[in-house]
Amino acid sequence: MEKKDKQQTLRKRAQHQAAGGGKRDVSKMSPEEIVVAVHELETHQIELEMQNEELRKAQTALAEARDQYAELYNFAPTGYLTLDEKGRIVQANLTMANMLGVSGDRLIHQPLSDYIVADDQDIYFSHKRELLEAKKRQTCELRLRVLREENFWVGLDSMMDEDCNQIRTTVSDISERKRAEEEKERIARFPLENPSPVLRVLTEGVLEYANEASCNFIAVLGADVGGRVNPEWQARIDEAVAAVHPMETQLKVGDQVFTVKLRPVIDQGYVNLYATDITKAIQMEEQLQQAQKMETVGHLAGGIAHDFNNILQAISGFAELGLAATDPQDAVHGQLDEIAAAAARAAALVRQLLAFSRRQVIRPEDLDLNEVVANELKMLQRTLAANIECEFIPAHEPGHIRADRGQIEQVLMNLCVNASDAMPDGGRLTIKTGNVSFSEGDVPSHLQIMPGRYVLLSVTDSGSGMSQETKGHIFEPFFTTKEVGKGTGLGLASVFGILKQSGACVDVQSEEGQGAAFNFYFPAKDPVSKEPARPAAAAVEGGSETILIAEDDATLLALAKHILHDAGYTVLAAKDGEEALRFFEKHAGEIDMAVLDVIMPHMGGIDAAEVILKSRPGLPHLFVSGYAGSEAYARFAKEKNLPMLAKPYPAQELLRKIREALDLK
Repeated sequence: MEKKDKQQTLRKRAQHQAAGGGKRDVSKMSPEEIVVAVHELETHQIELEMQNEELRKAQTALAEARDQYAELYNFAPTGYLTLDEKGRIVQANLTMANMLGVSGDRLIHQPLSDYIVADDQDIYFSHKRELLEAKKRQTCELRLRVLREENFWVGLDSMMDEDCNQIRTTVSDISERKRAEEEKERIARFPLENPSPVLRVLTEGVLEYANEASCNFIAVLGADVGGRVNPEWQARIDEAVAAVHPMETQLKVGDQVFTVKLRPVIDQGYVNLYATDITKAIQMEEQLQQAQKMETVGHLAGGIAHDFNNILQAISGFAELGLAATDPQDAVHGQLDEIAAAAARAAALVRQLLAFSRRQVIRPEDLDLNEVVANELKMLQRTLAANIECEFIPAHEPGHIRADRGQIEQVLMNLCVNASDAMPDGGRLTIKTGNVSFSEGDVPSHLQIMPGRYVLLSVTDSGSGMSQETKGHIFEPFFTTKEVGKGTGLGLASVFGILKQSGACVDVQSEEGQGAAFNFYFPAKDPVSKEPARPAAAAVEGGSETILIAEDDATLLALAKHILHDAGYTVLAAKDGEEALRFFEKHAGEIDMAVLDVIMPHMGGIDAAEVILKSRPGLPHLFVSGYAGSEAYARFAKEKNLPMLAKPYPAQELLRKIREALDLK
């Protein structure tokens, strides 16, 4: 108060001086009066400076208050908006701008309705209309849309500022609450809408609730709704209550298998039972286990076959050289011939192993399955006993597939031999082909195939059939029901491998005493025009070119070197890919072709070929392998259009492949 009075006094004095009322003639003033006047002026000056300082402090405090207000306004957890009567944004805090994913400047003068989901526009306009009419606080809930993000729920709380005809609105993000409400509603609807059985049993054993899907399940509990469950389920209820936490058990109802989760709600005195049909899951698990078992055995079989092929290549190769070097009348020649024949039989056995493990080198081509079966029929009939009647029912239209002709013939032969063995007293063998299509919801549940077009090959016999246990093992290698010495157990295993390698699906139907039906579904292919048949190849000639050959087996390397030398070629022999590259660096300009084993230690044939072809694009290559187990080779060979030779191979086949590649160059 005192400070205010001083300010008023000073103001009056200043006004008096400004009006001239304070003029005084200094010449007429006494020294004492002058001293007093100076003192008053100094006092006035000090008081003015103090007032200026107080004014500066007030301005600073005001600026700080404004900054604090702006910070509180912008960084509040709630969005703040000021709208004009037309709903255009006049002011918005930073939180609101962040909610909408835009800068605050872009919001100004924009209608709030631009940021509201189309389906909720009516809610907003009703909210605004009621606010303008009633001039009272209004609230609503609606969804805002955010550019490139998910819409979110907000609550609007609006009031009118009648002094300036503006709307003050707070905007709260209520997405979490909405999600919680939706989840609560979903949980409430869950028992009613669930296609699986959902039941509620009171802790004393009374069945209180069961949804429509529980009809068959109720019989297992031994009670209708309102009745008491049987002692077995009462014991399970008691166990779940004692355990406090959820428990699971499995239950079979007819052909279905259910897993039942018992979830106790102790404070409300009941146990919820949620049953899930896991029949298909169990079937899939069994199929997966079978596939994994077959894959493991397949890897083993493939590895064995690879090693066997290397050994057989040496046996058959040197036997072939020995036969060429001896007189046919010589006893040694006959012995060598027996060795070569035994090696050929062993090679056929190995091919079955490779077929099962899906590592056999294949030569796929476009085939008409009708034509393949018809051509093979006479050969098949010669393998059957006279008391077995064989019938072929071809499809009305050609069935085009892409597969290795030799492998399909091998499948037919193995199936017919098996069928013949199953009908020792005679019977009927039916081979049938057909064209079938499966739409999205049309695929039989037991077939693991995608919807589409397929060509069916069906081989049915009227033999002894098999048990379900036997059926589960028939495609396993070395599994056989035949007497010792009458079967290798590789026939159906090789059939399985061939069909999988060809992309076919296998379905076997059989019961003891009811015969068996083997159905194979090959992916259908569009027919392509056939190339004209090539003339028969003339006798293989050698040459004088330089061949780089890499083989990690020393015996096979020596054999190949011998064959090529005898044919007139110059040979650079390497024990692996790394040594082959060293030869190539030294003799790059001299080498006319590379013959590389696919699998070698240190560096395989594919890696070596990639390096060579970068330096000499177009250099002829021939890959040699005991099995086609390398996906990397398949991709590389297809991309570069490179030929493949499978072990064991005759000397003439090696020479023919080399000559063909060199002549194409």
